[in-house]
Amino acid sequence: MLKMRYLVLAAVAVATAIGCGQPTSSEQNDDSSAPVAPADNTTTSSRPKAPDFTVTMLDGSTVHLNDFAGKPLVIHFWATWCGPCRKELPVLDKMFLSYQPKGVQFLLIAVNDQRETVVKYLKQGGFHFTSALDPRGTSLREYKSRYVPTTVLVDDAGNIAEKQIGSANERKWAEMMEKLVGQP
Repeated sequence: MLKMRYLVLAAVAVATAIGCGQPTSSEQNDDSSAPVAPADNTTTSSRPKAPDFTVTMLDGSTVHLNDFAGKPLVIHFWATWCGPCRKELPVLDKMFLSYQPKGVQFLLIAVNDQRETVVKYLKQGGFHFTSALDPRGTSLREYKSRYVPTTVLVDDAGNIAEKQIGSANERKWAEMMEKLVGQP
């Protein structure tokens, strides 16, 4: 029984140390970014269409991907129980404050989390954005990922401009946002 407890503790420690899931080599390239199509030199018609989904916001309203049509969109899948997600959220909040006034929409989706936990975490963190909930991770799987954090940039035509599996530092976030809106 004691050995089993140590094994469980060791497994939790290892999972915590490596993050909330490591993408396979087919899901991630060398620089932790998995661009689906380059944002520059590529017409939006050659980019894959972003799959539609439905999620429930913290206030109980339901949103669909097409509710965000016509403007660039950042979809960010995260979880309160994910260490890399928690570390990345302050950077995402900074991007939200900088780019939301420029017309970029942000949709954060808490995966495999409870409403009360998400509300409490966002309130304690003083974040300026809200979140949707996806208790079963269905919307995350629509974007061919099983890992959080995952970020998908959708251009104003509703096409996937870039996909980032794993967390990104502030420099990488700035690069992704510049590609999405075409300006710093």
